[in-house]
Amino acid sequence: MALISCFTSPQGLQGMLTCLRDTEGMTGILVVVALLAGWIAVQYFADARCVRQAWESRPGLPVPLAQFGSARHADAVHAFANRELYQAMLRGLENGLTETGYKLTRDRSRRVVAIPLEHRLTISRWVFRARQWYMSPGMSEQRTKDIEDDAVNDGYAGMLLNVLIRGCAHEGWYITEPVPEFTPTSFPLKQVSINVRATQAVLTSDVVSIINDVAGKVRMQPSFPHHPTCTVADVVNSGLNYEVRQQEIDEPPGWFNSPADVSYRTISPKDILHSS
Repeated sequence: MALISCFTSPQGLQGMLTCLRDTEGMTGILVVVALLAGWIAVQYFADARCVRQAWESRPGLPVPLAQFGSARHADAVHAFANRELYQAMLRGLENGLTETGYKLTRDRSRRVVAIPLEHRLTISRWVFRARQWYMSPGMSEQRTKDIEDDAVNDGYAGMLLNVLIRGCAHEGWYITEPVPEFTPTSFPLKQVSINVRATQAVLTSDVVSIINDVAGKVRMQPSFPHHPTCTVADVVNSGLNYEVRQQEIDEPPGWFNSPADVSYRTISPKDILHSS
């Protein structure tokens, strides 16, 4: 009991050593030595473990092979097998999107929030078909078609599609509708229509000069009218007159139903002479 009281009394380290020497003689000293030796051993093994972990985590150090049948081995085989399967299903997803008029984008703001049920069924059929071809490459087409129909009808194919959509979104891929042919990149749209008329045969260079002059004036305008405007003018000493219409709109197409420079047509003096 006296030995225990030396450890419990609040006298500090020196008081504890004095208590041990006075009460138990060599027994107390040996206990102290054993405790110090144990503490030193614990510190030594802790430091050695830290050094070993730092050595094993060095960049470029090869990771030891997993033991056969271990959890790490099973995880690696599972990841490898499913990688090829999901690559096949992603190709099916892409084919289904192409058939239904969709595409993939990295722009999250352009993602489609809801896909119509008809399109979802078609895309999910492509996804399940890719999975079935990978899992059972020797199955007959009719048998594959029957299983495919069942998977679409009972919702299994749709579940696979949802998994792929969420996984793609997690990696920054989103489903979007293709941009229509005539969709400008910025708004508002500034539109100019030039109509040149001739009362007699004129040179093409005179017509080009009018267009260039109008283009220069439009370019120098500080702003565009929000409502359509029309300006009519005659060319001095010439049988030409022209009409310029301008407007600024917030939505396409305005006056033009297709992008600029879609098609070209050669204009002859005869066309100018007979234009209205």
